[in-house]
Amino acid sequence: MSRPTGTVSGTRRATGDSETAVRREQAAAGVECVYNIQVCVTEDDMKALALSVLLLVAAPSLVGAGEIYGSIKEAGKPVKEGVKVEVACGEKTVAGETDKNGAYRLFAQEEGKCTLTVRIGDEAPSIAVHSFEDSARYNLVLEKKDGKYVLRSE
Repeated sequence: MSRPTGTVSGTRRATGDSETAVRREQAAAGVECVYNIQVCVTEDDMKALALSVLLLVAAPSLVGAGEIYGSIKEAGKPVKEGVKVEVACGEKTVAGETDKNGAYRLFAQEEGKCTLTVRIGDEAPSIAVHSFEDSARYNLVLEKKDGKYVLRSE
């Protein structure tokens, strides 16, 4: 039965060399191999993997608070595409606009009490909303009262 061959630092090991010698040479070169599944991993590969895992775990905390999303209707129908929507939480404001279905999706930068404002024409009705670590859905209704737009929850 022949032994596996390995390549380390550009030199090829001859078939028949001991597996232990190959492993020692690879370990000295910072390469770790598993022969039953024929995978070789360098120290740099392991560092990259560890960094990737760290970023995946840390990414949600880097984003801040959660998503605020929902739809906006007027007279029972979705508002038109492109209506400006913004959420202000503390000192930070994020803005977006509605899609063709009147839906919006924003990512608040802070948790807590926020103000959601819809810009329609020269008016800017607003409503108090809360930003949480997770998503929060607010389906809203835009209506006219006394000639001015107001915003309320559906």
